[in-house]
Amino acid sequence: MIVNHIIQTEGLTKRFGQVTALDGVDLAVPEGSICGFLGPNGAGKTTTLKILLGLLAQSEGSAKLFGREVSLAEPAAFKREVGYLPQDPVFPPRMSGLEVLQFVADTYRMGGARKRIHELLDRFDLADAARREVARYSRGMKQRLGLAAALLPEPRLLLLDEPVSALDPEGRFEALQLISGMRDKCTVFFSTHILADVERTCDRVVMIHRGKVVAEERLQDLLRRYSTEQYELRVEDGREDDALDLARSMPPVREAVLADGVIRLTAKHGQLDGLRRSVVKALASEDIMVVDFHLVKRTLESVFLDVVAAGGVAASNGAGGSGGAVASRDPVARRSMVASSSAVAPRDELAPSDGAVSSRKEGSK
Repeated sequence: MIVNHIIQTEGLTKRFGQVTALDGVDLAVPEGSICGFLGPNGAGKTTTLKILLGLLAQSEGSAKLFGREVSLAEPAAFKREVGYLPQDPVFPPRMSGLEVLQFVADTYRMGGARKRIHELLDRFDLADAARREVARYSRGMKQRLGLAAALLPEPRLLLLDEPVSALDPEGRFEALQLISGMRDKCTVFFSTHILADVERTCDRVVMIHRGKVVAEERLQDLLRRYSTEQYELRVEDGREDDALDLARSMPPVREAVLADGVIRLTAKHGQLDGLRRSVVKALASEDIMVVDFHLVKRTLESVFLDVVAAGGVAASNGAGGSGGAVASRDPVARRSMVASSSAVAPRDELAPSDGAVSSRKEGSK
């Protein structure tokens, strides 16, 4: 089956003076996917997006959208296929939300856009504030207006830079649901350092660290490859030591540890299913009641830290990671990768930020 890639980069490199922001980035994002572009602040996410938009020229390498080379002088017709939301959208302060969307529609030369504008204002809970000056909008309202502006032309590709960073939990949930609903309707590529958003929304993930891609694949494949070979077991009070001794005697069990009433069982390589079957059977034969027995699942955050600690070697070689702790974690990555859904993303790159409206003008920078 031929897979069409909406985004393709090869050896993409960007330097700002002596600082290398991107270092040989290779990307291939399939059409119709929702891809999370994941990395700590300063990893190169916004710089990549600006190059893809033709707002910033790369130092080396190539960047293609829809199979066409991106340049600073792309025609307006090309830009109609791309919706963009910067991390901190900026609008003319004297314009109302309604006027901003009408301005965007005029920029895209969209005839008869009035109905879609009002649909988007309703969808993003801006209808009551549609005629209010944007200067009086909260940061969250500006973020929602930016999302509406990005979606207005019904683009083939949606590029989003920290799209829900300023939204409250309810707004974040609704925006992520909207993004999820775009699957197979358009391709979505959004940068974030909030891992829970990627797990909730994406089917594909690209991890970038210090300007280098350290992993790129389907989300479920990545989680499966770095899955643990461990179960956690709780039994009835007073039988923990019996269950622990029993587990340690089983051939599929490499290690069994009891802590705080929970027995963590680590299987020998490739024997996870055998561990599960033998433990259940043995406990039943000894009349030990099981309270809880479940597979230990890795979070995307722990996988990211493992990939970064390994320098992407495991990702590039296709080797699975272990369930154990990695000895050396990158402290910058650990501080920057925020799992909380209420986190607000600070400005992320060396390159300057662009406003949602001004960045839509052809040739703007």
